[in-house]
Amino acid sequence: MMSSKCVIYTSSKILAGVALMAAIASASAQVLPSEVSNPRARAAESKYLQELESLQLQIGSTSFPFPFQLTRYLNAKSGRAAMDRDGLEFVNFQHRTVLKVSGVYKAAFEAGLQTENVRATRVLEGAGIPLVRMVAQAVPNSDDYDEIGIEILYNTRDTNNAYSFEGREVLSAVFSRADAAALASATTQEARQEILNRSDVYVNGQAFGVALGKHEPITPEIKEDRDDEIARAEAKLAESAKLVRASASREAEEARLDPPPAIVTRDIRSAVSPSDTAPKLEQSGDQIVMHFNLQNPVTFNGASSSIYKRAAQSFDLFLAPGLRTLMKTLPSDAKYDAFEFSIVNQVANAVAPSETIDFICPISSTRSFLDNKITSQDLINQSTVLVNGVRIGLDLAKVE
Repeated sequence: MMSSKCVIYTSSKILAGVALMAAIASASAQVLPSEVSNPRARAAESKYLQELESLQLQIGSTSFPFPFQLTRYLNAKSGRAAMDRDGLEFVNFQHRTVLKVSGVYKAAFEAGLQTENVRATRVLEGAGIPLVRMVAQAVPNSDDYDEIGIEILYNTRDTNNAYSFEGREVLSAVFSRADAAALASATTQEARQEILNRSDVYVNGQAFGVALGKHEPITPEIKEDRDDEIARAEAKLAESAKLVRASASREAEEARLDPPPAIVTRDIRSAVSPSDTAPKLEQSGDQIVMHFNLQNPVTFNGASSSIYKRAAQSFDLFLAPGLRTLMKTLPSDAKYDAFEFSIVNQVANAVAPSETIDFICPISSTRSFLDNKITSQDLINQSTVLVNGVRIGLDLAKVE
Protein backbone atom coordinates (compact mmCIF):
# COMPACT_ATOMS: atom_id res chain seq x y z
CA MET A 1 0.00 0.00 0.00
CA MET A 2 1.22 3.49 -0.80
CA SER A 3 2.18 5.70 2.11
CA SER A 4 0.17 8.91 2.63
CA LYS A 5 3.25 10.96 1.75
CA CYS A 6 3.62 9.09 -1.54
CA VAL A 7 -0.07 9.60 -2.36
CA ILE A 8 0.19 13.32 -1.62
CA TYR A 9 3.37 13.62 -3.69
CA THR A 10 1.84 11.74 -6.64
CA SER A 11 -1.36 13.78 -6.46
CA SER A 12 0.66 16.98 -6.39
CA LYS A 13 2.55 15.91 -9.50
CA ILE A 14 -0.71 15.14 -11.29
CA LEU A 15 -2.22 18.50 -10.32
CA ALA A 16 0.92 20.33 -11.38
CA GLY A 17 0.85 18.53 -14.70
CA VAL A 18 -2.80 19.42 -15.24
CA ALA A 19 -2.08 23.07 -14.41
CA LEU A 20 0.88 23.12 -16.76
CA MET A 21 -1.12 21.62 -19.63
CA ALA A 22 -3.89 24.15 -19.00
CA ALA A 23 -1.39 26.99 -19.11
CA ILE A 24 0.11 25.68 -22.35
CA ALA A 25 -3.34 25.30 -23.91
CA SER A 26 -4.27 28.81 -22.86
CA ALA A 27 -1.02 30.23 -24.21
CA SER A 28 -1.44 28.60 -27.61
CA ALA A 29 -5.18 29.28 -28.12
CA GLN A 30 -6.31 31.44 -31.02
CA VAL A 31 -7.66 34.95 -30.43
CA LEU A 32 -11.44 34.76 -30.04
CA PRO A 33 -13.86 37.14 -31.78
CA SER A 34 -15.08 38.36 -28.38
CA GLU A 35 -11.56 39.67 -27.71
CA VAL A 36 -11.62 41.97 -30.75
CA SER A 37 -13.16 45.42 -30.23
CA ASN A 38 -13.41 46.76 -33.79
CA PRO A 39 -16.67 45.53 -35.42
CA ARG A 40 -15.21 44.80 -38.86
CA ALA A 41 -12.11 43.09 -37.44
CA ARG A 42 -14.30 41.10 -35.03
CA ALA A 43 -16.53 39.96 -37.88
CA ALA A 44 -13.49 38.78 -39.86
CA GLU A 45 -12.07 37.05 -36.76
CA SER A 46 -15.36 35.19 -36.32
CA LYS A 47 -15.75 34.27 -39.99
CA TYR A 48 -12.22 32.94 -40.41
CA LEU A 49 -11.61 31.53 -36.92
CA GLN A 50 -11.33 27.96 -38.20
CA GLU A 51 -8.83 29.00 -40.88
CA LEU A 52 -6.79 30.93 -38.29
CA GLU A 53 -6.70 27.95 -35.94
CA SER A 54 -5.47 25.70 -38.75
CA LEU A 55 -2.97 28.33 -39.83
CA GLN A 56 -1.60 28.58 -36.29
CA LEU A 57 -0.95 24.83 -36.28
CA GLN A 58 0.63 25.00 -39.74
CA ILE A 59 3.01 27.78 -38.73
CA GLY A 60 3.90 25.94 -35.52
CA SER A 61 4.85 22.82 -37.45
CA THR A 62 6.73 24.58 -40.28
CA SER A 63 10.52 24.38 -40.36
CA PHE A 64 12.15 27.78 -40.89
CA PRO A 65 15.93 28.43 -41.26
CA PHE A 66 15.75 29.55 -37.60
CA PRO A 67 12.97 28.73 -35.11
CA PHE A 68 9.92 30.98 -35.36
CA GLN A 69 7.43 31.46 -32.51
CA LEU A 70 4.10 33.22 -32.89
CA THR A 71 3.85 35.94 -30.23
CA ARG A 72 1.16 38.57 -29.75
CA TYR A 73 3.22 41.07 -27.75
CA LEU A 74 6.77 41.32 -29.06
CA ASN A 75 8.04 43.54 -26.24
CA ALA A 76 6.70 41.45 -23.35
CA LYS A 77 9.48 40.09 -21.15
CA SER A 78 7.56 38.18 -18.49
CA GLY A 79 4.12 37.39 -17.13
CA ARG A 80 0.98 36.41 -19.01
CA ALA A 81 1.72 38.65 -21.99
CA ALA A 82 5.08 36.95 -22.59
CA MET A 83 3.33 33.56 -22.75
CA ASP A 84 0.67 34.73 -25.19
CA ARG A 85 1.19 32.89 -28.50
CA ASP A 86 -1.86 34.37 -30.24
CA GLY A 87 0.22 35.92 -33.00
CA LEU A 88 -2.61 35.78 -35.56
CA GLU A 89 -5.40 38.35 -35.41
CA PHE A 90 -7.39 40.91 -37.34
CA VAL A 91 -6.63 44.46 -36.18
CA ASN A 92 -7.80 47.91 -37.19
CA PHE A 93 -5.60 50.93 -37.84
CA GLN A 94 -5.74 53.87 -40.25
CA HIS A 95 -9.34 52.80 -41.02
CA ARG A 96 -8.05 49.56 -42.54
CA THR A 97 -8.56 45.99 -41.35
CA VAL A 98 -5.30 44.02 -41.38
CA LEU A 99 -4.68 40.34 -40.77
CA LYS A 100 -1.54 40.60 -38.65
CA VAL A 101 1.05 37.87 -38.07
CA SER A 102 3.54 38.65 -35.33
CA GLY A 103 6.29 36.56 -33.79
CA VAL A 104 9.91 36.09 -32.81
CA TYR A 105 12.46 34.78 -35.31
CA LYS A 106 15.16 33.23 -33.13
CA ALA A 107 18.14 34.35 -35.16
CA ALA A 108 21.05 36.54 -34.04
CA PHE A 109 22.74 38.40 -36.89
CA GLU A 110 26.23 39.89 -36.62
CA ALA A 111 25.71 43.61 -37.17
CA GLY A 112 29.39 44.19 -37.86
CA LEU A 113 29.39 41.70 -40.72
CA GLN A 114 25.87 42.10 -42.12
CA THR A 115 24.26 45.39 -43.07
CA GLU A 116 20.75 46.31 -41.98
CA ASN A 117 19.55 45.49 -45.49
CA VAL A 118 21.18 42.05 -45.45
CA ARG A 119 19.60 41.29 -42.07
CA ALA A 120 16.18 42.47 -43.22
CA THR A 121 16.49 40.44 -46.42
CA ARG A 122 17.36 37.27 -44.51
CA VAL A 123 14.39 37.74 -42.20
CA LEU A 124 12.04 38.41 -45.12
CA GLU A 125 13.24 35.44 -47.13
CA GLY A 126 13.58 33.10 -44.16
CA ALA A 127 10.35 33.89 -42.32
CA GLY A 128 8.43 36.87 -43.75
CA ILE A 129 7.65 35.67 -47.25
CA PRO A 130 6.88 32.07 -46.14
CA LEU A 131 4.45 33.50 -43.55
CA VAL A 132 2.71 35.70 -46.13
CA ARG A 133 2.49 32.70 -48.45
CA MET A 134 0.85 30.53 -45.76
CA VAL A 135 -1.61 33.28 -44.77
CA ALA A 136 -2.58 34.05 -48.37
CA GLN A 137 -3.22 30.37 -49.05
CA ALA A 138 -5.09 29.67 -45.80
CA VAL A 139 -7.40 32.70 -45.52
CA PRO A 140 -9.68 33.52 -48.47
CA ASN A 141 -9.01 36.73 -50.39
CA SER A 142 -12.16 38.72 -49.68
CA ASP A 143 -13.43 42.20 -48.93
CA ASP A 144 -13.79 41.22 -45.25
CA TYR A 145 -10.31 42.68 -44.70
CA ASP A 146 -7.91 44.96 -46.58
CA GLU A 147 -4.32 43.87 -46.05
CA ILE A 148 -1.93 41.29 -44.60
CA GLY A 149 0.78 42.46 -42.22
CA ILE A 150 3.83 40.80 -40.68
CA GLU A 151 5.75 41.90 -37.60
CA ILE A 152 8.92 39.95 -36.81
CA LEU A 153 11.39 40.52 -33.98
CA TYR A 154 14.95 39.19 -34.26
CA ASN A 155 18.27 39.68 -32.47
CA THR A 156 21.44 41.42 -33.56
CA ARG A 157 24.87 41.48 -31.98
CA ASP A 158 27.93 43.64 -32.52
CA THR A 159 31.28 42.63 -31.06
CA ASN A 160 34.75 44.11 -31.29
CA ASN A 161 37.74 44.59 -29.03
CA ALA A 162 36.15 47.50 -27.17
CA TYR A 163 32.63 46.28 -26.39
CA SER A 164 30.00 43.64 -26.94
CA PHE A 165 26.46 44.73 -27.74
CA GLU A 166 23.28 42.71 -28.24
CA GLY A 167 20.13 44.35 -29.53
CA ARG A 168 16.80 43.62 -31.17
CA GLU A 169 15.27 44.73 -34.43
CA VAL A 170 11.68 44.58 -35.65
CA LEU A 171 10.86 44.11 -39.32
CA SER A 172 7.30 45.09 -40.28
CA ALA A 173 5.60 44.97 -43.66
CA VAL A 174 2.04 45.48 -44.88
CA PHE A 175 0.80 44.12 -48.21
CA SER A 176 -2.48 44.59 -50.02
CA ARG A 177 -4.44 41.38 -50.52
CA ALA A 178 -3.50 41.34 -54.19
CA ASP A 179 0.20 41.86 -53.47
CA ALA A 180 0.16 39.24 -50.74
CA ALA A 181 -1.27 36.72 -53.20
CA ALA A 182 1.27 37.78 -55.83
CA LEU A 183 4.13 37.50 -53.34
CA ALA A 184 2.94 34.02 -52.38
CA SER A 185 3.19 32.84 -55.99
CA ALA A 186 6.20 34.89 -57.12
CA THR A 187 9.04 32.68 -58.39
CA THR A 188 11.73 35.23 -59.17
CA GLN A 189 13.63 37.74 -57.10
CA GLU A 190 12.69 40.49 -59.54
CA ALA A 191 8.97 39.81 -59.05
CA ARG A 192 9.31 39.81 -55.26
CA GLN A 193 11.36 43.03 -55.37
CA GLU A 194 8.70 44.79 -57.43
CA ILE A 195 6.05 43.88 -54.85
CA LEU A 196 8.23 45.04 -51.96
CA ASN A 197 8.88 48.35 -53.71
CA ARG A 198 5.20 49.26 -53.67
CA SER A 199 4.51 47.91 -50.17
CA ASP A 200 5.10 49.46 -46.75
CA VAL A 201 8.25 48.03 -45.15
CA TYR A 202 9.77 49.26 -41.87
CA VAL A 203 12.79 48.34 -39.75
CA ASN A 204 12.82 49.58 -36.17
CA GLY A 205 10.14 52.13 -36.89
CA GLN A 206 11.71 53.69 -39.96
CA ALA A 207 10.52 53.34 -43.55
CA PHE A 208 12.93 50.97 -45.24
CA GLY A 209 13.62 50.20 -48.89
CA VAL A 210 14.73 46.59 -48.69
CA ALA A 211 16.81 45.48 -51.67
CA LEU A 212 16.86 41.71 -52.21
CA GLY A 213 20.29 40.36 -53.04
CA LYS A 214 22.00 43.70 -52.38
CA HIS A 215 24.35 44.93 -49.68
CA GLU A 216 22.64 48.29 -49.10
CA PRO A 217 18.95 49.26 -49.14
CA ILE A 218 17.28 51.43 -51.74
CA THR A 219 15.64 54.77 -50.92
CA PRO A 220 12.03 54.04 -49.92
CA GLU A 221 9.32 55.72 -51.95
CA ILE A 222 7.36 58.52 -50.27
CA LYS A 223 3.73 57.56 -50.65
CA GLU A 224 1.26 60.43 -51.04
CA ASP A 225 -1.96 58.48 -50.96
CA ARG A 226 -3.62 59.73 -47.75
CA ASP A 227 -6.53 62.11 -47.46
CA ASP A 228 -4.72 65.02 -45.85
CA GLU A 229 -1.37 66.35 -44.71
CA ILE A 230 -1.56 64.89 -41.20
CA ALA A 231 -2.46 61.43 -42.47
CA ARG A 232 0.40 61.50 -44.96
CA ALA A 233 2.83 62.31 -42.16
CA GLU A 234 1.43 59.56 -39.96
CA ALA A 235 1.82 57.03 -42.77
CA LYS A 236 5.59 57.38 -42.44
CA LEU A 237 5.58 56.34 -38.77
CA ALA A 238 6.65 52.86 -37.67
CA GLU A 239 4.33 50.16 -38.93
CA SER A 240 5.38 47.95 -36.05
CA ALA A 241 4.29 50.59 -33.54
CA LYS A 242 0.94 50.98 -35.30
CA LEU A 243 0.29 47.24 -35.26
CA VAL A 244 1.22 46.87 -31.62
CA ARG A 245 -1.02 49.80 -30.66
CA ALA A 246 -3.91 48.40 -32.68
CA SER A 247 -3.76 45.32 -30.42
CA ALA A 248 -3.94 47.43 -27.26
CA SER A 249 -7.70 48.08 -27.43
CA ARG A 250 -8.42 44.35 -27.57
CA GLU A 251 -5.89 43.70 -24.84
CA ALA A 252 -7.72 46.16 -22.60
CA GLU A 253 -10.96 44.21 -23.04
CA GLU A 254 -9.28 41.12 -21.57
CA ALA A 255 -8.58 42.90 -18.30
CA ARG A 256 -12.32 43.40 -17.60
CA LEU A 257 -11.67 46.25 -15.22
CA ASP A 258 -14.49 47.36 -12.93
CA PRO A 259 -15.40 50.03 -13.71
CA PRO A 260 -14.19 49.78 -17.34
CA PRO A 261 -11.24 52.10 -17.95
CA ALA A 262 -11.23 54.82 -20.56
CA ILE A 263 -9.11 53.47 -23.41
CA VAL A 264 -7.17 56.02 -25.43
CA THR A 265 -5.39 55.72 -28.73
CA ARG A 266 -1.95 57.22 -29.12
CA ASP A 267 -2.49 59.71 -31.84
CA ILE A 268 -0.40 62.78 -32.66
CA ARG A 269 -3.48 64.91 -33.16
CA SER A 270 -4.89 64.09 -29.70
CA ALA A 271 -1.66 64.40 -27.70
CA VAL A 272 -1.70 67.22 -25.20
CA SER A 273 0.70 69.15 -23.00
CA PRO A 274 1.52 68.41 -19.32
CA SER A 275 -0.48 71.39 -18.13
CA ASP A 276 -3.88 70.05 -19.21
CA THR A 277 -3.47 66.30 -19.71
CA ALA A 278 -5.94 63.84 -18.18
CA PRO A 279 -4.43 60.43 -17.39
CA LYS A 280 -6.33 57.29 -18.41
CA LEU A 281 -6.26 53.70 -17.20
CA GLU A 282 -5.04 51.19 -19.79
CA GLN A 283 -3.98 47.57 -20.00
CA SER A 284 -0.36 47.14 -21.12
CA GLY A 285 0.78 43.54 -21.33
CA ASP A 286 0.14 42.05 -17.89
CA GLN A 287 0.03 45.43 -16.16
CA ILE A 288 -2.61 48.09 -15.58
CA VAL A 289 -1.01 51.47 -16.21
CA MET A 290 -2.01 55.07 -15.63
CA HIS A 291 -1.30 56.52 -19.06
CA PHE A 292 -0.39 60.14 -19.80
CA ASN A 293 -0.29 61.45 -23.40
CA LEU A 294 2.08 64.41 -23.70
CA GLN A 295 3.22 66.70 -26.51
CA ASN A 296 6.82 67.92 -26.27
CA PRO A 297 6.94 71.60 -27.34
CA VAL A 298 10.55 71.20 -28.52
CA THR A 299 11.24 70.32 -32.17
CA PHE A 300 14.36 68.19 -32.62
CA ASN A 301 16.74 68.21 -35.58
CA GLY A 302 16.87 64.64 -36.85
CA ALA A 303 20.08 65.32 -38.76
CA SER A 304 22.03 66.09 -35.59
CA SER A 305 20.34 63.91 -32.95
CA SER A 306 19.82 60.20 -32.36
CA ILE A 307 16.77 58.46 -30.90
CA TYR A 308 18.80 57.96 -27.72
CA LYS A 309 19.63 61.65 -27.36
CA ARG A 310 16.03 62.69 -28.05
CA ALA A 311 14.77 60.14 -25.51
CA ALA A 312 17.24 61.36 -22.89
CA GLN A 313 16.40 65.03 -23.42
CA SER A 314 12.67 64.27 -23.46
CA PHE A 315 13.07 62.80 -19.98
CA ASP A 316 15.58 65.24 -18.46
CA LEU A 317 14.26 68.49 -19.91
CA PHE A 318 10.55 67.77 -20.34
CA LEU A 319 9.15 64.86 -18.31
CA ALA A 320 11.22 64.98 -15.10
CA PRO A 321 10.61 68.70 -14.39
CA GLY A 322 6.86 68.25 -14.88
CA LEU A 323 6.36 65.02 -12.92
CA ARG A 324 5.16 66.69 -9.72
CA THR A 325 2.54 68.62 -11.67
CA LEU A 326 1.39 65.45 -13.45
CA MET A 327 0.99 63.60 -10.14
CA LYS A 328 -1.55 66.22 -9.03
CA THR A 329 -3.89 65.13 -11.85
CA LEU A 330 -4.12 61.51 -10.64
CA PRO A 331 -7.55 60.17 -9.59
CA SER A 332 -7.53 59.30 -5.90
CA ASP A 333 -9.37 55.97 -6.06
CA ALA A 334 -7.75 54.30 -9.10
CA LYS A 335 -5.76 51.08 -8.82
CA TYR A 336 -2.86 50.44 -11.18
CA ASP A 337 0.65 48.97 -11.36
CA ALA A 338 2.73 51.59 -13.16
CA PHE A 339 2.78 54.95 -14.93
CA GLU A 340 3.14 55.20 -18.69
CA PHE A 341 4.23 58.54 -20.11
CA SER A 342 3.86 58.77 -23.91
CA ILE A 343 5.72 61.78 -25.29
CA VAL A 344 5.23 62.81 -28.91
CA ASN A 345 8.30 64.58 -30.33
CA GLN A 346 8.36 66.55 -33.56
CA VAL A 347 11.53 65.75 -35.54
CA ALA A 348 12.67 67.92 -38.45
CA ASN A 349 14.99 66.65 -41.21
CA ALA A 350 14.04 63.02 -40.58
CA VAL A 351 12.22 60.25 -42.47
CA ALA A 352 9.34 60.44 -40.01
CA PRO A 353 8.21 63.92 -38.89
CA SER A 354 7.41 62.71 -35.39
CA GLU A 355 8.07 59.89 -32.95
CA THR A 356 6.53 58.55 -29.74
CA ILE A 357 8.71 57.84 -26.72
CA ASP A 358 7.15 55.81 -23.90
CA PHE A 359 8.48 55.71 -20.36
CA ILE A 360 6.77 52.91 -18.37
CA CYS A 361 7.75 53.53 -14.75
CA PRO A 362 6.89 51.50 -11.62
CA ILE A 363 4.89 53.45 -9.04
CA SER A 364 7.38 52.92 -6.22
CA SER A 365 10.35 53.98 -8.36
CA THR A 366 8.55 57.13 -9.53
CA ARG A 367 7.71 58.14 -5.97
CA SER A 368 11.29 57.44 -4.84
CA PHE A 369 12.54 59.71 -7.62
CA LEU A 370 10.15 62.50 -6.61
CA ASP A 371 11.32 62.10 -2.98
CA ASN A 372 14.97 62.44 -4.14
CA LYS A 373 15.77 58.93 -2.94
CA ILE A 374 16.99 57.73 -6.36
CA THR A 375 18.53 59.46 -9.37
CA SER A 376 16.97 59.97 -12.77
CA GLN A 377 19.21 57.20 -14.14
CA ASP A 378 18.00 54.85 -11.38
CA LEU A 379 14.42 55.53 -12.45
CA ILE A 380 15.28 54.86 -16.11
CA ASN A 381 17.05 51.60 -15.15
CA GLN A 382 13.95 50.41 -13.30
CA SER A 383 11.62 51.42 -16.12
CA THR A 384 10.90 50.40 -19.73
CA VAL A 385 11.73 52.88 -22.50
CA LEU A 386 10.19 52.46 -25.96
CA VAL A 387 10.74 54.47 -29.13
CA ASN A 388 7.87 53.90 -31.60
CA GLY A 389 7.08 50.66 -29.80
CA VAL A 390 10.67 49.31 -29.84
CA ARG A 391 12.44 48.93 -26.50
CA ILE A 392 15.81 50.65 -26.05
CA GLY A 393 18.46 50.90 -23.34
CA LEU A 394 19.13 54.46 -22.21
CA ASP A 395 22.19 55.93 -20.45
CA LEU A 396 21.31 59.56 -19.79
CA ALA A 397 24.85 60.76 -19.10
CA LYS A 398 26.38 59.23 -22.23
CA VAL A 399 23.94 60.57 -24.78
CA GLU A 400 23.28 64.07 -23.42
